[in-house]
Amino acid sequence: MTIAGLGRRRQQPTTYQETSGPTPKLLPALRRELPGPRRDLWYRMVLPMSLNLKLAVLTVVITFPVLCASRTDEMASTIAQSGGLCSSPGDTFIQCTQFSPVLGKDESFAVHLPSQSSRGEYCAILVLHGAGRNSLTLISNPDTRSVLEQSGCVIIFPNGRSSWWLDTAYGKYQSYVIELLDRLRVPLHLSSDSRRYAVAGWSMGGFGSLRLIERYPERFAAWAGLLTLADFPNPAYPAAENYTVPELFGPPGRWPELNPMAQVEKLRGKSLWFTTGSAAFDLRMNESLDRKLTGLGMSPEFHVSPGGHEFRVVAENLQGLLRFLESETSLKSETDHR
Repeated sequence: MTIAGLGRRRQQPTTYQETSGPTPKLLPALRRELPGPRRDLWYRMVLPMSLNLKLAVLTVVITFPVLCASRTDEMASTIAQSGGLCSSPGDTFIQCTQFSPVLGKDESFAVHLPSQSSRGEYCAILVLHGAGRNSLTLISNPDTRSVLEQSGCVIIFPNGRSSWWLDTAYGKYQSYVIELLDRLRVPLHLSSDSRRYAVAGWSMGGFGSLRLIERYPERFAAWAGLLTLADFPNPAYPAAENYTVPELFGPPGRWPELNPMAQVEKLRGKSLWFTTGSAAFDLRMNESLDRKLTGLGMSPEFHVSPGGHEFRVVAENLQGLLRFLESETSLKSETDHR
């Protein structure tokens, strides 16, 4: 309607009525002060230019999220070229289900893409979920989703179900995570430099991510955990400070080799950050991890946050976790700024 109104004014500028169309606030005063010819020039040139500028700004505001959605759609299509189904719920996230040769079945995962496109390669962060959760837990929660959307790294959320991220008869989910990372490197433009990779997790995922960086120290530069079962399984802890050992861990004789504390010396040279709750049952486990790392000459960043072993602690500390990992994978070296 505004454009049509402008068309009528341009044909008959001298019959312009002040009450017709969207008139800028200063226009009435200017119109009274301008003589007739200049007043006609105002209507024919200045006013249309002002409205065109407003339309241009509006177009940018509307188009930006559409461009972001188009980019995630494009990435989803690229990933799906290797098989399976991928979709984009909009914003910066992709959800996929693809066949895994390691697992011998289809498995789902999700990806966050930075809102800012990069001319080079992206840093990557693997985030492993806790027991009873899945690859969409952090994305579906409004508070954690808003934190994820701010990240400048690609974040990959595998689905580990109740595997404890182990390679067992239930499924080789530790190997699956590496397979998935390798599969996504090219389509997501991930860096070929291992110093730009980090792994993290919470609860069961903290346990699994800690074991992952110990198993593949050459693949990651940093680790971060929230509410991590860092000294598990370990029957030495009382029931109130422990967790029931799942059957997939096998007989008690195998438990010590599955405990992340047995391999912490492999974390030398890595950037380490972990947080737990002041009332969490895993507090002593994390304190033990901190003491052992410090005793080996490492310098972990360990925090205790108010709360128990609950998702609220995860949500409140997710931003700190991501900031730490993004900083540690940014390659603040001279070669990075060539």
